[in-house]
This record gives sequence, structure tokens and C-alpha cells, in this order.
Amino acid sequence: MLVLGQGVFVFFFTMIFVRGFGSGGGTAGGFRYGILIGLLGCGANIIQYAVQPLTTTILIAWCIGGIIEFAIAGAIVGAIYKPAIPRM
Repeated sequence: MLVLGQGVFVFFFTMIFVRGFGSGGGTAGGFRYGILIGLLGCGANIIQYAVQPLTTTILIAWCIGGIIEFAIAGAIVGAIYKPAIPRM
């Protein structure tokens, strides 16, 4: 189930990038996109912090780690994705 969940996340992470930044965002656009997704994930971590016995140190580490992780993932997607050339 873990691999399935990761696959679903990767699919939608990439699809949202293509729809929002795919017109030429490139590596820098992907990096910015990844930071935004990392900040979104930080919100989910704050919710977990409110309902589970986590320390503030863990919360901060998860948020910083998530932002870094998604910034790198976004930059990779931005570097790999090339929009289709329109046909006439």
C-alpha cells in the first residue's frame, strides 16, 4: 500500500505541475512549485501535531525536510517535463 500511495502522489504531483507550470516553468518553476507543495504538506504536519503526541522538534524537522524534499522533486519534474510542440 505504501508504494501505491507514493505512486498516486507522484502522479498528481506531476499532473498539477503540468497544468499549472507546464507552459515553461522549467527547473526554477518546478523548484517554486515544490516549495509551495512542501508548505502545503507542512499544514498537514501541523494537523498531525495537534492530534498526535509529537514534539515541536519533530514538527519543525518534518516541515523543513518536506519543503526541501518537494523543492528538489519539483526541480526534477521541471527539468524533465518539456511541453509538446503545437502542430499546425
